[in-house]
Amino acid sequence: MRKSIVAASTTIAAALATLTLATGAAQAAPARVTTPVLLGSLQLAKTDDTTGVTTTASLNCVRGINVYGQVYVSGNGTVTNADAACQELNAVGGDFTKLAVHPTWMPLAGDAPVSVTATGNWGNTAVNYSQTFQNASYLAKTTGDVFQF
Repeated sequence: MRKSIVAASTTIAAALATLTLATGAAQAAPARVTTPVLLGSLQLAKTDDTTGVTTTASLNCVRGINVYGQVYVSGNGTVTNADAACQELNAVGGDFTKLAVHPTWMPLAGDAPVSVTATGNWGNTAVNYSQTFQNASYLAKTTGDVFQF
């Protein structure tokens, strides 16, 4: 009986060692992390055409791979939500004319024109965008978080 207990203990210990080594090897594998790549650097302006008041902001967007192997797009700058703005621009390759962030929104009626401009670069492409919207509601419907500042 003593031999059976020793044999069983040895078998259990070997199984635990194998499990520990297998688990440890999986956890020890280095994650693939990349240095963030600059997607774009932009200067934004928004003018209330009724009052003539202009506000400006900056936006810098990057893309990388985090420690979990997930691709991320992140941003910084003086817009209200830089991460969301960068993700919206990344979805259209930085082409402001293709932005249609909230296509199902029903914008408010009324004329209170708002003009926006964006200058800078997205990748290797120069950005020089300008557009006038009927009001701030139409601006938000089309451009999402990009011109929210």
